[in-house]
Amino acid sequence: LQLDEIEKAEEANFKHEAIIKDEPPLQWHYRSINLTSAKIHIARNKPDQAIKILMGYIEKIKAMKIPKSLASYYYQLSRAFLLKEDYFNAMQYSNLALEIANEVEAKAMQESIHLTNSHIFEKMDRPTKALESLRNHNAIKEALLSKDKIAQLNELEAKYKDAVTENKINKLEKD
Repeated sequence: LQLDEIEKAEEANFKHEAIIKDEPPLQWHYRSINLTSAKIHIARNKPDQAIKILMGYIEKIKAMKIPKSLASYYYQLSRAFLLKEDYFNAMQYSNLALEIANEVEAKAMQESIHLTNSHIFEKMDRPTKALESLRNHNAIKEALLSKDKIAQLNELEAKYKDAVTENKINKLEKD
């Protein structure tokens, strides 16, 4: 990932992640900064630094009981261990992240995890599992794209109906 991709991903995460009412804003901010910092270390190919950051804060994340955040931390740990070529730990954390992502129905996260799993299985010389994970990634990606396209079509249809109604009103006002 390039740094601009990380920033875009983090911005999307901010938009989609619910802020828990009982959580102090600074605590939420600190949790997000740690995650972003770890992503930057991963992008810069510094997995040990990313692992140190993530492991140093993961117990607090568990205590907060925010599943999506915990899944994000596990996912980033899997990516860091993949960079270190520690495929056992990469798969272990990826499976934990996927389990949580499935529970909370975080489709975009599931998509990313399946793609990472594909890379892990490829490095482990397990092409059948790599292909299966890649197919899962593609299926979720297509479903998400279809959902976005349907939403866009619905929005266009609503705008069209509004324009037609407005046009009829204008005609009636002229008459």
